[in-house]
Amino acid sequence: MRSTGVAKVLGARPRLFTTYIAGVSALGAALFIAVLTVFQGLEVSEFGWPFVVLLPFVVVGERYPLRVPRGADQGVITVSTTFAFAILLSRGTAAAMLALTLSSVAADILLRKPAWKVLFNAAQMTTSVVTAGAVLGLLTGGAPFGAPIELGTRELPAALLAAAAFYGTNVLLTVVAVAWGTQASVIDLLRRDLRFQALTAAVLLSLSPIVAAAADRSLALVPLFVVSMAAVYKSVAIYLEREFQALHDPLTGLPNRGLFTDRVEQAIVASTRLGRRTAVMMIDLDGFKEVNDTLGHPAGDRLLSDIGRRLESTLRQVDTVARLGGDEYGVVLWNVADADAVDPIVAKLRAVIESPFTFGDVTLGVEGSVGVALTPEHGDDAESLIRHADAAMYEAKRTRSGHRVYSGEDSGQTTRMTLIVGLREAIEQGSLVLHYQPKVTLRTGQTLGVEALVRWDQPGRGLVAPDAFIPLAEQTGLMGKLTRYVLDAALAQNARWRRRGLDLRVAVNISARDLQDPGFPALVDGLLRRWELEPWWVELEITESAIMSDPTRALDVLTQLHRMGVVLALDDFGTGTTSLTQLQHLPVDVIKIDKSFVVNLVAGAPDEVIVRTIIDLGRGLGLEVVAEGVESEFLWDRLGSFGCDVAQGFYLSAPVPAAELDAWMAASGRR
Repeated sequence: MRSTGVAKVLGARPRLFTTYIAGVSALGAALFIAVLTVFQGLEVSEFGWPFVVLLPFVVVGERYPLRVPRGADQGVITVSTTFAFAILLSRGTAAAMLALTLSSVAADILLRKPAWKVLFNAAQMTTSVVTAGAVLGLLTGGAPFGAPIELGTRELPAALLAAAAFYGTNVLLTVVAVAWGTQASVIDLLRRDLRFQALTAAVLLSLSPIVAAAADRSLALVPLFVVSMAAVYKSVAIYLEREFQALHDPLTGLPNRGLFTDRVEQAIVASTRLGRRTAVMMIDLDGFKEVNDTLGHPAGDRLLSDIGRRLESTLRQVDTVARLGGDEYGVVLWNVADADAVDPIVAKLRAVIESPFTFGDVTLGVEGSVGVALTPEHGDDAESLIRHADAAMYEAKRTRSGHRVYSGEDSGQTTRMTLIVGLREAIEQGSLVLHYQPKVTLRTGQTLGVEALVRWDQPGRGLVAPDAFIPLAEQTGLMGKLTRYVLDAALAQNARWRRRGLDLRVAVNISARDLQDPGFPALVDGLLRRWELEPWWVELEITESAIMSDPTRALDVLTQLHRMGVVLALDDFGTGTTSLTQLQHLPVDVIKIDKSFVVNLVAGAPDEVIVRTIIDLGRGLGLEVVAEGVESEFLWDRLGSFGCDVAQGFYLSAPVPAAELDAWMAASGRR
């Protein structure tokens, strides 16, 4: 088995690393020559048919290893180990060394690895085999480099100790290289992967005596054994693939949030032991949405993948880059001296993000906002560090400063940043709740539909009203995620009501950002299909100001939604600047009179004139008219006498959870 491969090396100790690589390579070459010298005159043909039969399996095992996800890097399991160690037991050190070393060189050349890595891997294999052969020879009284042995029950302990020597040498040579090349701790790297590596090595190497015995007794048994090995190989490959998928982002192949959190915890433990710091960065792309809107999702996906590769190539192997969802990435840096040491790394990361991307004939660029948090001043656990780095990232985004290190000095700003991070987590974890306020027809008194209003059930604060967090969502780019969450939850509830025979139309508020998103109609269509709802069972409420922020794009989105059959309502009507001409051309079905006019509805007052005018205007255009803010029987009766269609307000019911709404409809008879 080959342990974690020596991959990219960026660190502050290249001279030590280079010296070590050269030293191991020289040692391997010396041992290779020494073994051939000891066994000089030995013909390859003397290795016998067992060697000829087992050699192809060594070659194939080296060429096609199993990739093992081990966080920021990848290890490999090579089943060649089983057959190479079997050759050592039955044919001796020279045969095993030639088989494994030359197979390693051939595989690395085919994979186009750099020359230094080819030489190091070959030396690693040579040294591991020779060490194992020496232990075997010492324990069985054979030749210094391990001659073939008659394998029986008495020789099994010696074979197992030789296997342990092979494994230990193999792992130690590689881990030291990785540690010295990345400024990581040898002990920490061993602790991180030792349990898994030891288990797989034990399984693979314990099979070697069986293979050797089968090859010595009857070559016909080897193919039978290989069939079983192939089945095990395939099963392990499937298991590893599932493990990889569970821990990695499917688009970029980077670690996902769960694995990232685990890597942060490991980094904190390791860095604390060394008296150094761990740094966590949260990176959010600025301008990614424009790429998606301009060139489509395939280009956006390619951009996300390219940025992931760029970030990885900029960091040390021991560090971790993760994709946390959408256009957000996380980075954890091990063994950081102080905050000043992070600044040049942030600069490099932002530089590779901002380097232009080419898609066909189009060259585009994005930028990155980076938030940084460090141990111990910003937290001593993964959750605190990630949350604080997230808060710093949103602050960098808000101030357009490029990057920010978390600071808790400004209590007001800290509260705001904590709310932002908590809101994102609430969206991701599904802890936002919807309350529903009924809309009742004034003519019949029956419930026509409901408006879904989001509430945040924040630990320690209880229900947080939308006014406290909607502006934060709009300022920090969370509005799109919030809208999707509310739409999905509201449509799911509507589907449940309809299965019980309740014919209700559910209204959801959408933002200016949604109206500027060309993909928003497709999102709505996808959710309708998911919950098997007709489009006219859904109402989307929009404000005049949301439309006026970019009338052309908003009208295009609204037209698509209208053609789909979705009911569109113009919210807070009367408070904006929409003219009669504009209203005639807007594809809306409903106008909602702003509650500021309704609550002050007194005979002869200006608000009465405005309300009457809006109702007459709506009826003249064939639109449904809804009055918000109906808080008394007087207002209910007054609006009914004006010919208003629908009322909504606390006189009927406050916004309540779905279960309470069911009880209200049953008690009031307004089904």
